[in-house]
Amino acid sequence: MEGAALRRKNELDLAAYTAWHTAVFALSGYAGKLKDLAEYLGLDDQPNPVALQHAKGIAFFHSLKAKGFDVKIEKNEIN
Repeated sequence: MEGAALRRKNELDLAAYTAWHTAVFALSGYAGKLKDLAEYLGLDDQPNPVALQHAKGIAFFHSLKAKGFDVKIEKNEIN
């Protein structure tokens, strides 16, 4: 069910993407009247950049460990 929902969201995003670009490039009467494409696609729900940076760091150290380097990975709780 999750896959079907994701596929449907992608179809709707593609429709919005196509409509937005059609209005911008073909219908110059709409120039300046449209919101940014990201607002129509719901791209404002991007992951937290700090959390993403932390995840990249963890992935880097896991890759070193997988290559045989002696790396100790711990999770420290911040109070």
